[in-house]
Amino acid sequence: MFIVDTFKFYDEDGKQLPVVKEEQIGGGGTYFIVGARHFLPAQELAQIVDTEPSSCSPKMLADLKSYGEDMFWFRLRQDGKPTALGLNAYTGQGRDFSMPVAGVRLWPMDLVQSPSFFQPTKPCIIHSTCSPERAAVIIEQIDEVRSEENASDWKPAFIWEILPVRPDCIPEKMLLIAEICPRLSVLSPNHTEALAMFGKISSPYLSDHQVSAFYPSTDGMKAEIENVAKSLLQLLVAKDTPTPGPGWDRGVIVRCGAMGCCIVRKRYLVSGDDDDKSEEAKPQWIEAYWTASASPDFRNHIVDVTGGGNAFLGGLAAGMKLTDGDLRESALYGTVSASYAIEQDGLPHIETTRDGVEVWNGDLPSSRLQNLRSRTSSSSVR
Repeated sequence: MFIVDTFKFYDEDGKQLPVVKEEQIGGGGTYFIVGARHFLPAQELAQIVDTEPSSCSPKMLADLKSYGEDMFWFRLRQDGKPTALGLNAYTGQGRDFSMPVAGVRLWPMDLVQSPSFFQPTKPCIIHSTCSPERAAVIIEQIDEVRSEENASDWKPAFIWEILPVRPDCIPEKMLLIAEICPRLSVLSPNHTEALAMFGKISSPYLSDHQVSAFYPSTDGMKAEIENVAKSLLQLLVAKDTPTPGPGWDRGVIVRCGAMGCCIVRKRYLVSGDDDDKSEEAKPQWIEAYWTASASPDFRNHIVDVTGGGNAFLGGLAAGMKLTDGDLRESALYGTVSASYAIEQDGLPHIETTRDGVEVWNGDLPSSRLQNLRSRTSSSSVR
């Protein structure tokens, strides 16, 4: 979903601080699609953008179009409401999020029924950040499209981010989550969401400093993250579900901010593939891009982490398409996309050189991918 992000800042006592931060392009779906755009052309991507002109500046729309007009279907809201508005409220290191103006809910049917100039083929990967209840309806609608349009060969990979709110990231929702998981290709909470889902911490909105009260050591926190990831994987692989192609992995990726990401997956090896099957249940860690390994001044590259997790999943989706569903390799793509998202307030900047090369924030995604790959070795397997 596309939203206009607004910001408020509070001290630890709840008093609002006189910090002014301009409105900016936001929305998990927007960061996701731009994260995928680092590695895929605009013609292979699709996002529906619902706006109301008086509540969304022309500059904001022009900035969005700079990533490629082919990937957006701009629609006018028909319900008389303003453009979706998000409020990011920061208290110390913690962040809370609310929607003063709700957006237009998007469904798989919207993509299927979109204009032919926008998306002539059904997507091979669908991403959503939503509640378990809505994820269940999305799955039902995918089934309806396959049945009603005689599209039994359409088997999209579904990447699900659970909505990071307390009513969803609680143990009481695990029964419904368990029903949804067998239909997913990727389940990707962040570490506080994953821990809150199992009642390990009190809220998905805790800062890393607050989480450290539960897990004083990084190793202890990583061990617990691995445990919950493996538990979620067991729910995911309780049944096999169709994937876009043979050999595509299915798995759980827990996004852990500065700690990187933890991957547990099930590999569906095709005939002739001699990869080690014992890898399928082992947790694997990939470090965050911006560490001392990348640059001595890496902290200067971490400006605003808003949207980093969504951009990670966009890069992951692009990697899945380019690597035939190899989730570990795809997580490298995701890590690179996240590295661009957090380097500034708002979305990263793209420009095209005279030679037709796309440069992001003055750098090449392929170069960052090569750099990260060279830093990643078998030591990432615990």
